[in-house]
Amino acid sequence: MTIESQIVSACGPFLGGRIYPDIAPLEAGIPYAVYTRVSGQTIVALDGEVKANNARVQLAVWSTFRENSVETMNELELLLVTAMKATPLGQISYEFSPVSKLYGSRKDFSFWW
Repeated sequence: MTIESQIVSACGPFLGGRIYPDIAPLEAGIPYAVYTRVSGQTIVALDGEVKANNARVQLAVWSTFRENSVETMNELELLLVTAMKATPLGQISYEFSPVSKLYGSRKDFSFWW
């Protein structure tokens, strides 16, 4: 199971299945989340054996109200920390899309496996 599929499994029920890779479909219900793997690292032993993998994943929540996107992100953070031992990286950043008229909350997480 990929780290991305584990994120979907952990967050999907809370979002009613509205979690998508990179970009949401136009008909996506509100609120929804998108995730993007933005970087990571691999720990390799001197003998060449991979000892651990890491992914830095950015999660973005979109909603019609800023408060809702922030509350949803906070709930997802709790889910990811509890279910997957994710490490939150930094604080939530906010944005507004004038095209979709939606408010976004973004946060990066680190996952090891």
